[in-house]
Amino acid sequence: ETILEFQKPREQEASTIIADKEPKRYKRSMGNGASVTAAETNGNGQAPKIHQRPSLKAKVAAVAMMNASSKKTNSISPEVVVSMRAAALAKALSDKEANVRRAAARALSQGGAMDASQIRAIGQALSDEDAEVRCAAAQALAKAGRAAMPHASLLAIALADSDSSVRRHAAQALVGLCEQAAPNTTSFAKQLAPHAAIIAKALSDSNPEVRRTAAVALALLGDKALPHTQALAQNLVDADADVRRQSAWALERVGEAATPQAAALASVLQDDDSEVRRAAARALERIGRAAAPHGSLLAEALSDEDAGVRRTVAKALERMGEAAAPHAQALVDALKDEVPEVRRDVAKALSRVGVSAITPHVASLGAALTDEDSGVRRAVAMTFEQVGEACAPQVDALAKALSDDDVEVRRSAARAMGRIGMQVKAHVPPLVEALKDSDSSVRAASACALELVGESVAPYAEAFATALCDQDADVRRASISALGHIGEAAAKHAAAIAEALKDKDSVVRHTAAMTLERIGNAAAPHADALAHILQDENTEVRRAAARALGQVSERASGESAEFMVKALSDDDAEVRRAAARALSRVGEVVDSSAGDPFAEVPESKEPENVADVREARGKDSAAENVSTSLIEKVKDEDLRGSEDENRAGVKQPHEKEPAVPGSIPPVVDVASPSSIVPVEPAF
Repeated sequence: ETILEFQKPREQEASTIIADKEPKRYKRSMGNGASVTAAETNGNGQAPKIHQRPSLKAKVAAVAMMNASSKKTNSISPEVVVSMRAAALAKALSDKEANVRRAAARALSQGGAMDASQIRAIGQALSDEDAEVRCAAAQALAKAGRAAMPHASLLAIALADSDSSVRRHAAQALVGLCEQAAPNTTSFAKQLAPHAAIIAKALSDSNPEVRRTAAVALALLGDKALPHTQALAQNLVDADADVRRQSAWALERVGEAATPQAAALASVLQDDDSEVRRAAARALERIGRAAAPHGSLLAEALSDEDAGVRRTVAKALERMGEAAAPHAQALVDALKDEVPEVRRDVAKALSRVGVSAITPHVASLGAALTDEDSGVRRAVAMTFEQVGEACAPQVDALAKALSDDDVEVRRSAARAMGRIGMQVKAHVPPLVEALKDSDSSVRAASACALELVGESVAPYAEAFATALCDQDADVRRASISALGHIGEAAAKHAAAIAEALKDKDSVVRHTAAMTLERIGNAAAPHADALAHILQDENTEVRRAAARALGQVSERASGESAEFMVKALSDDDAEVRRAAARALSRVGEVVDSSAGDPFAEVPESKEPENVADVREARGKDSAAENVSTSLIEKVKDEDLRGSEDENRAGVKQPHEKEPAVPGSIPPVVDVASPSSIVPVEPAF
């Protein structure tokens, strides 16, 4: 270390002793290469003071000794020796003598712990004027591993070095850093990005290792490599398989922007190397629909001898979507592939080619529902789910799939049957049985499918009523809705539906209110339950309840009428309109039968609106007066109509139109059943 740092003459005594071959004779190294023997000492065994610069031989010898000292020492701990050695060698990299720099770089290239400043010195040595120093520096950075990450850009620049050995070792170091940077390559790529042009130029290097490294580096740059896709495409026919593979990988990382190179990638699907074919297929997968012009080559590759290639090709066709429709037959044939994973990917691809393309092949898909591999059955069932009504001819196979061991198969089969609709009438029993499935998603899908069948499921109303207590909200909702579609058979379950108005799930409450509206008069005993949810926090629930009350409000109690009157002040206009209609029904029944609908409301708690309605009755029996009193109190623009329109709408008793089941009743004057004031429908 002393000799290495000795730069100026006459400043320090040389201190390194080199053993001579002759016994008992030693010589001290001189700056000019001379030596002094023991006989020339000053009598006390000490050599005279020397003030000359150490020779080049002495410096190189010192470097070699430090290289050896890292392996064995008896007096100092190995860690200290290694640290001292690295520091001294790093300083030696800036020595004026090329041989010293070479020896130091070679010593450092053999590995060992180094700190950031020492690695920085090695990085700077990559620009040394001596090729051997640059080469050894690249090797040293390769040994440094992740610690050399901050100097990756210097290695990228070294790919353009005039010396082939430097380029090769720089490539080795850089590719090692690339591998260590994965998968978080963002910061690493930022270092390389400014040197993308230099890296791209290395794609044409005479050394395949350099070309391969250049492709790897460009792959890490992703879309930053876009200007160099043409150079990468040219390397798809490189003599070296690794270069072809890495070039395809780089184009894959570029993504859809590599579309101009799709033709070159498609031609590589016939490469002799399976890894190259697979990489090309992955790149085409990333390109997606834009790879459609080369779909024929992809379809041919479905019969490739390598299963990995077949899988990737199937995924590429899936990404093409309906553009892959011309190759549906090739995909159907691939459903017989001996590898289950390939069959799965093929089934997924078939789900994307479009209904018109898959319809001629639903029989083949139906047969695949009995595949020995659950993943294949799952993918096929999901395909049927996507296809919808076109898979109706295979409803028998789907019904059998409802008892499959795999829950995803059962779920997708139930959903597919739901997409088929009314055509599953003959297979209602398996769907009803599926309402007891251990998986809630299967039960919900089955209930939804039955919901669409209509009155054909009436004999199974009890099963739906039981499902109203299911733990899953989707099951409860679908079961309530199904009851609303089975006609008169739902009447006996009106109480259970009304109970669902208290459900914690707002969607269930909303569906229950709509179902009570649908079943009409059978829901009349539950008018009070509907009136109570006019205060629900959910607007859709309040709307549905108000509309349902328009059908059954004649059975509402005085307390329920109070809720309806309060609803006239609701924030939502549709709720106010529907509440007004419901109140009109209350008035119609009172005037034609018995008593005041508000009689049960204590006068002390009577809402102001009720007093106005009662006052309007007493003043005038004309329909427009009732309508006007309500309008003035509610102040709802949507309820207002001109006086002429109201008068024009008044009909005589003999002109009264019969109520249409399921329709919204007109507003009736509560003072005179002979006066009917039509109101514009709210929906």
